[in-house]
Amino acid sequence: GPQRVNLTAPQGDVSLSNGSWLLVHARQGVYLQHSGQLDLSGNATLYRDDGTTLRSASASVDLRRGAAASSETVNAEGPFGTLDATGFALVDKGGMVQFAGPARMILNNRRQ
Repeated sequence: GPQRVNLTAPQGDVSLSNGSWLLVHARQGVYLQHSGQLDLSGNATLYRDDGTTLRSASASVDLRRGAAASSETVNAEGPFGTLDATGFALVDKGGMVQFAGPARMILNNRRQ
């Protein structure tokens, strides 16, 4: 098939080797088959099975390495609270997320 596939309203589940998963969707996307690169635009959303959601205007997903990144404003919500930052990098197949600053974080007040 074609090396470049233009997508309308792409959505998909990504299963990780540790048994967890990610749901990814956006308004538009471009998939480059030769590199396994998925470029999302228009409300790019990544939802992790632990309840964490990342929202940004765009995001690039490297399906082969299990990484994603955006240099645009990102909003993260999850069990920890909320975070607004100027970008993010998801590495280690979702095991770690790094945020670019300046950032603002509000932690949930949990009592154990």
